[in-house]
Amino acid sequence: MRIHAGREVVWSLITSCAEALKMVPGLVDCEVLETASDRSWQRIRHVLDYSWFVRKLTFEVLATYDKPAQVSIERVLRDLSTLKVSWNLKSDGDYTIAQYKIDLAPGFWVPRWLVRGALKRDLPKMLRALRTRAESPANQPR
Repeated sequence: MRIHAGREVVWSLITSCAEALKMVPGLVDCEVLETASDRSWQRIRHVLDYSWFVRKLTFEVLATYDKPAQVSIERVLRDLSTLKVSWNLKSDGDYTIAQYKIDLAPGFWVPRWLVRGALKRDLPKMLRALRTRAESPANQPR
């Protein structure tokens, strides 16, 4: 995705719990539990209340940071069997090229078509929200 904002702006959005709550569909709680002294990683608890047909999920992730180029997130505890996410950010003049990858296995029975459909609908929604927030006047240099 091409975003008309600098990498630092995009970085600040994808590494913020407060911003995640505004951008990630179904995310109802995000709490940083622990942060490395050099800020190279954080342990974060997420609560996802996705819909009436999927129970509320609580899980902890380890987010590792290579500022401002890459964020890697991996589930370490609780409800999901597999969750691996990566963000790669590349500068392109006044733009940032943001690449997002996800590997997800719920760890409980849910029809594959339902998971695929939800991801197909909600990932673009999340990416559009990121672009909108990054390109908003409040996030532009003065």
